[in-house]
Amino acid sequence: MQIVAACEIESAVERVADSEEVKSIGLTSEFEYGPEFTLKSFKKYADDFKMQYFREDGELNDADQDQGEPLIARIEGEYWRIIENPSEEIEVLYGTNLGSGTLKSGFPVTAKNIAIYDKYVDSGWNLNNIPKVFGSLLPFGCYNTSDISVPQLFVGMCFASQCWRDEDHHLYSLSYLHLGNPKVWYGIPGRYYFKFVEVVKKLFPQLLKNPKLLPELVRQLSPSMLKSEGIPVYRCVQNPLEFVVIFPGAYHSEFSCGFNCSESVRFAPFDWLPHGQNIVELYAGYCLKTSISHDKLLLGAATEAVSAIWEFFATKKDSSNYQLWRSVIGKNGILTRVFKSRVENEGIKRKHLCSVPSSNTSVNLFDFDSKRECSICLFDLHLSAVGCSCSPNRYTCLRHAKQLCSCAWFAKSFFFRHELTELNLLVEALEGSLEAIHSWAKTKKLQPDFIIGSRISSDSPFELNVTPSNKSLTPIPVQDVVILLSDDEEVQS
Repeated sequence: MQIVAACEIESAVERVADSEEVKSIGLTSEFEYGPEFTLKSFKKYADDFKMQYFREDGELNDADQDQGEPLIARIEGEYWRIIENPSEEIEVLYGTNLGSGTLKSGFPVTAKNIAIYDKYVDSGWNLNNIPKVFGSLLPFGCYNTSDISVPQLFVGMCFASQCWRDEDHHLYSLSYLHLGNPKVWYGIPGRYYFKFVEVVKKLFPQLLKNPKLLPELVRQLSPSMLKSEGIPVYRCVQNPLEFVVIFPGAYHSEFSCGFNCSESVRFAPFDWLPHGQNIVELYAGYCLKTSISHDKLLLGAATEAVSAIWEFFATKKDSSNYQLWRSVIGKNGILTRVFKSRVENEGIKRKHLCSVPSSNTSVNLFDFDSKRECSICLFDLHLSAVGCSCSPNRYTCLRHAKQLCSCAWFAKSFFFRHELTELNLLVEALEGSLEAIHSWAKTKKLQPDFIIGSRISSDSPFELNVTPSNKSLTPIPVQDVVILLSDDEEVQS
């Protein structure tokens, strides 16, 4: 698959300091803008670098090559030697996070009158379709200005790497290697997320004073070091035309074995919901900006679910849309549980912080297409906010209402997108209350209308409290290899 684009490549200048701390931990990566390349000229640059680096007396060692290329094992060994026992300065170039909206995607967006591309344009494995595939929640949480659902291109060369990181909002991520040399991935299961964070803080004490820098960590840590701290590290090799799936909360790292071009995108199936709720609270604790509005996502998904159930009762048509939402609602449904928990948390804050009469209360402060954040912790303000006339364009979340300004409490204004009675009604509708479903539909003027009593019968096909299905995305046939990041062999010490 050819991708022709002029792209600006970021330079990952891997500089090694003389301090014992850096020598014992790894290298420091300083990222700076590099020269401009076309894809063709960058491939030549990358191939020349690799050939020169692995030559011995002008030739490659036959024992260490495969079809004229250095073996992955040799490249991997040299990569970690550079990190753990640096003896020279190595500079490599890496084109990272190149938005496909600007440079186009490696997957077809339109067939362009070429019949061979028809089946790929609408395929569920086309990364342009993944974020909005049937069953993905990500579109509910994105604003018009958000690019988190846009696939990103990566153009690498030998030793070009990305240090340990987790995906924004602990979203799922799908990476596809279009062409070129393999990538070697390392992954840590999501259940070791907090242990990894503690190990990093121990190795870098400065993070204790400024934990918000943790996501910007630019030092590579070897698998052997992490294993010595009790953290399992898993490894897989991604070849061209293969996918790698990153699961929620999984720290991961990768490096390229030579020139390659890959593309990745994030998505959010239903089983991601608890991860998403937990991480937005953690982001607020670290005062980190959010890329999506989790409250907007939850509210949108809950409303869509109730609308689907209402439509089923009104038309008696058992559609795939109804079956999808039916699998995640009811008292034990994952959407119901996460949404109910969020509403309960919101209710506690409103009860304790908004009991004093304020100068103003509004339920229609913010436009749905705009994103506002708490000026203290950067928490998304989709459901509620606090403001004051002394600072017209400054708002906080309910938690930080007292820190907004020094004005008297009664001078502050509280803004709610929905009253708690509305939110609780939506919870009851998700749990399966037919009366609540009817009331919510009537409030939102959903059509067509019907008399609720006519649908209550012992042989109704709608089981309100069914056990949620484990299937959150409709199955899509695929012949390509899908590699689960945590399913390969654990890296040996």
